[in-house]
Amino acid sequence: MYMKLSVMTFVLFFCCSLLLAQQNQVDRKKEAILFKSIQKKGLRLDKKIQEAYADIATFGFLIDLAKHDRAVKIAREKNPFVRSQTRRKLKYVPLKHSIRYVKEGEDFLFSDFGKASEVRALIAKKIAFAQKNNVNVPNLNIANRDGVEVSHFGYGSSYNFKRAQASVSGRKKLSLYFTDNKTLSMAILRLENNDYYAGIKDVELIIDPSPTDDKTDDIIILYREGNKEATANLLALMHNNTFYDDRNKFKIKYYEYLKNRFVEKFRGMSNYNKEFGKWPDDSYFKRLDNGLDL
Repeated sequence: MYMKLSVMTFVLFFCCSLLLAQQNQVDRKKEAILFKSIQKKGLRLDKKIQEAYADIATFGFLIDLAKHDRAVKIAREKNPFVRSQTRRKLKYVPLKHSIRYVKEGEDFLFSDFGKASEVRALIAKKIAFAQKNNVNVPNLNIANRDGVEVSHFGYGSSYNFKRAQASVSGRKKLSLYFTDNKTLSMAILRLENNDYYAGIKDVELIIDPSPTDDKTDDIIILYREGNKEATANLLALMHNNTFYDDRNKFKIKYYEYLKNRFVEKFRGMSNYNKEFGKWPDDSYFKRLDNGLDL
């Protein structure tokens, strides 16, 4: 009797494990045949994301301005009494926003996820799995390109019996890397949440290595919760069917971040400088305002 129960338990466990494994594996060919309307919606979302990138791609001129301000900051730290070294070009930004010059590199990108070589291997494993399943995902190419990073940060307060103080913080960053400061060649969205009391930092990194093409399958998602090991996934390996439309849900949320959050940030910087000061060339604003129809 006990032997039969043990065998039945093993069979049930094996069947459940098999079903879960099948559920986690994405069959893109079957989804394209059985869920055509959902795939068409995904293509429409790809076009929306490309429209957002078309607006964002006009911000390449910010790199030279942010690079100049970084040099000014370094010079000011060395000699704070020289007046000519305190003139910044990006003088006004909206409240709780910042903008800075960044340089592309593995150590910089993967600093919160472990050793760069290990993170690279984790990503390469996912890409190889996608290619094995006939999904065209190119290998990640990290070059030495110049970029500009715009971030929005905020703090949360919690109350204990003695005093109220900030205990959590969040930061959303969009890094844009350009080729020759003209062509948008990589976009990276970084989401950070810090819990000071618990000492936990959650970080999510969304890498689009080819924002100018009309496909989003090569988008890479890295996530690390606190001190746990980092995980990697590809948008191409997410489900997109009636039961699990994860791929489309991700595209909707990603589009909202690009269009409704970061494009507005650039417009906000434009309005700040129009009201309180002048940039080197006012034609920048004309091009931005003509290209941003929110």
